[in-house]
Amino acid sequence: MSEKENIWNIPNLLTFIRLLLTFLAIYFIIAGFHIILIISVFILGMFTDLFDGMAARKLNQATEFGRQFDMVADRIMIMGVGIIFIIKSGIV
Repeated sequence: MSEKENIWNIPNLLTFIRLLLTFLAIYFIIAGFHIILIISVFILGMFTDLFDGMAARKLNQATEFGRQFDMVADRIMIMGVGIIFIIKSGIV
């Protein structure tokens, strides 16, 4: 029987924060906030992507759930913000 992973750790918290920042950036785009604010939130989200991997290795908290969660959060952030920008700009 395999040991259960502890998914309640700092790297997964950073990934969750990235998801929240993604939805915040999407809201800012839709609501018409200034582009500098949108870019700042996006960059902050990207830093959480950098730091979650570093924290997982440094704190020895890497998990299979965390790897999958990170990939999903990355895709949601890039695709979500990109699609909303395209829709908002009137290209589609």
